[in-house]
Amino acid sequence: MRRLLLLVLAATVLEFAAFRYLHRDLFSIDAPAAAQAPVADTRQQAEAALARPYLSRHHAEALVAATDRQGLIDLHVAALARLVRDNPGDVSVMLRYADGLRRQGRLDEAARVFARVAEAP
Repeated sequence: MRRLLLLVLAATVLEFAAFRYLHRDLFSIDAPAAAQAPVADTRQQAEAALARPYLSRHHAEALVAATDRQGLIDLHVAALARLVRDNPGDVSVMLRYADGLRRQGRLDEAARVFARVAEAP
């Protein structure tokens, strides 16, 4: 029984370490120190995160905040587009996406998204 518990503990620690290593870019962009990260680092981490097939809502929101804070409007809008794609019924995300499109100068697209927000229940 003792060996089994040690094996389970070792497997859990190994899985946690592997998860942290594989997703280190997501954890670093969500850290408080990311507020002082150079813009080039934030851009690189954001592009890597957006290229992932799965991005949790928490990490996508952290990505939105980091790109907005750094003034990376193209990646900010891309992160918001990802949130809209993953959460199609969330009106607040659609509204933020429409505002991001407006800030980027994509006014026709922004108008279409604003219209979808207005039609939402």
